[in-house]
Amino acid sequence: MCSVLLISAYINPPRQPKEGPLRQQHVQDEFEASLGQLLGEEAHLHMCRWIKSGRKLHGHYQTIFHEDATLFLKAQDSGFIYAVYKGMMAKFNETFEACFTFPQPQGKEEGMIFDNPILLPIDAAAFDVLCSFIFHLDRGWKSQSNRSTDELLALGRISQFLQCPDALKFAIAGLRFHSYDFNGGKKMFYASTFGVPKWGYSATREILTSVYGVGGCCSEYSIDMKIHKLLLEGESNLVCQIQLLAREIPNLDDDAVWSNCPQKDHCIKALIKGWEVLGPAIDQTRGAIRQVKVLVSMKVESEASFAPMRLKCREVLCTRVGQVVERIEAFVNNAAGERVKACIEQEHPEAHDVED
Repeated sequence: MCSVLLISAYINPPRQPKEGPLRQQHVQDEFEASLGQLLGEEAHLHMCRWIKSGRKLHGHYQTIFHEDATLFLKAQDSGFIYAVYKGMMAKFNETFEACFTFPQPQGKEEGMIFDNPILLPIDAAAFDVLCSFIFHLDRGWKSQSNRSTDELLALGRISQFLQCPDALKFAIAGLRFHSYDFNGGKKMFYASTFGVPKWGYSATREILTSVYGVGGCCSEYSIDMKIHKLLLEGESNLVCQIQLLAREIPNLDDDAVWSNCPQKDHCIKALIKGWEVLGPAIDQTRGAIRQVKVLVSMKVESEASFAPMRLKCREVLCTRVGQVVERIEAFVNNAAGERVKACIEQEHPEAHDVED
């Protein structure tokens, strides 16, 4: 019986690793597997007596195995048998809760015994994360801030796939501590995937203010087509606003320095002549609208047409253009962000919003 208690719940041994700790683990697993072959199938019926909760196997995989388990599951890419509690899985998992309500055909005990586990259409690594959340939650297994970004993303994806709202909320809340791992495109992808409207709003601003534009920011991610269209519309609106800015000289009359300039006539003539060069340059600006401020500052300082203007008047012009650009940027980003936010809320009625 002692030998039986040593048999591993791992059915398909992994390939032989290199020398080191993994090699030692491999030797132990081979020994346990050999015992299983010697003792025959009857030994497998007693494997559930071996408590293996939390033991590391085959790299990062963890087998969740409880002695008094009432449910046996198996991932599609592993031989590990997950011996867990039916009630706990049903509590956190809407998919399992729905499955358990269907009557089983007489004589078919799928998932109820070790030899006949339910085969899940998911990978073991993802299911490990979900099981760790469910069965260690009461004992405070890792706070949100101590989990890695990959761990939380894996938990979010598997939770959404298997409809585990509590686990999904936990993952989303935890990802707030990992905002440095997200660029605009990645943040938008998970905003639309997990249903987080505020992420969508803030990601819209990051994307539309980026020098890479919508295409560059989102090319690596499968952004929802509706949201992608809204982002492109926002980008087009910025281009239109830039073109309007290029056609008209900003009004400087409400500025005291400009209005009281002792050489105002000369400054006005220089401004009109200089804008003939500056306007077309602004019109050709693409990407982040903030580039317009840099462009104007450079042109005003280097272009000969602006030389007759007093220094303070040139500074007034640059400041006013900067103010106009900021207002345009804020208006377009807010409008596009609200549309993206509304789209996510429509696609995810049970949106899991969090504070940024």
